[in-house]
Amino acid sequence: MRNISFFLFTVLLLGISGVTRAQQTVSTPASCITTAQSALDKLVPALVKNDFDAIRDIVNVWERDCGKTEFLERIRILQLLISKSPYQTELDYYYNQKYDQQLIKRWNNADKKNYKEIYSKQPSLFDYVPLRHQADSLLKLKAKALLYSDSYQLADKDRKLIALFADDFNEIAAQQAESNQAKNDKGSYTEDYKDRVGYTIYAGTYGPLGGTNTTFGYNPVFGLTVMSSLRKNFIFEGGIKVRINSSDRDFQYLLYNETMDVNSAASFSVGGNVGYKALDRGKFMLIPKLGIGWEVISTGLSETVYNDNYVDEYGDGSSTRFHNVNTLHLGASLAGMYRVSRKNYIGLEIGYHYTPYQWDSNLITDIYNHYGSVELFFRF
Repeated sequence: MRNISFFLFTVLLLGISGVTRAQQTVSTPASCITTAQSALDKLVPALVKNDFDAIRDIVNVWERDCGKTEFLERIRILQLLISKSPYQTELDYYYNQKYDQQLIKRWNNADKKNYKEIYSKQPSLFDYVPLRHQADSLLKLKAKALLYSDSYQLADKDRKLIALFADDFNEIAAQQAESNQAKNDKGSYTEDYKDRVGYTIYAGTYGPLGGTNTTFGYNPVFGLTVMSSLRKNFIFEGGIKVRINSSDRDFQYLLYNETMDVNSAASFSVGGNVGYKALDRGKFMLIPKLGIGWEVISTGLSETVYNDNYVDEYGDGSSTRFHNVNTLHLGASLAGMYRVSRKNYIGLEIGYHYTPYQWDSNLITDIYNHYGSVELFFRF
């Protein structure tokens, strides 16, 4: 009888324990939803204020009730990065749990029109954080600020993850292209966009810096150059630029001991630049340049020269000789360029130009030497 009583008592205890476990299993999602909703209400203002202590407390309570999640680990990693604290352990845990794949699915679902319906069907898959929630938007902004801040130097692997946090897939693609190029140089289109030689078209304005009653005013300038690969830090560029002298004054030019009053229709400069890639953020580059070239100012003066040893296709043995102003062209500039597609860039270049026109002994007028330029350009 005593054995039967003990058996019944044991069965009763096991039954109560099973019911308790079942109740706990059922109640856990409900309590987690409540915790998540309450935490999100507090988290948004804390993120806006950058109140790290409050954010830390919110994350700890949330994690206590719901366990570790992608969303909470994302917050923790960003907080450690911003405060410049050690974060490698959290980063390794994030990758080991494949949270990066989970976040990609989150961004993809958030882009869909029926994102609310997707979330409502399985909120647990999204850590009970609604898709397109304001907290996600704030975390994206903080991640993007980390990406483009000069105060934070991120390794390539870390930079990829922060780009994922920022939902910046252009930056991810750029990082992936560089990584693939380093691992396996197959020369594919997506991997070698920086290795290609580029052609650059310029259009802008060119005019004197200071000076009074200058011979040349502000004129439009156009150019076509060939630019070397963007992979290396030193960048070489060579080509031609043409200025349309629409707002200039007459100047005097000596031709065979006779002073001529002339007006220039255009100026040409042929030369090259050496640039250094001072800043490379994947999509954005900053390149200071030094340039040297040869400048020609048209005068409209020419003559026909006859040579007994030269016979052209018409058989008259004549050629045309042009009398232009020839001088050196020195320049220093700063170019900022932004990648708009895999290998195409748009940019702005601000430059200083020194042209010692007095080098040409036939030039009588003292022409001003210091000029500046602002040019838009497109590299393709």
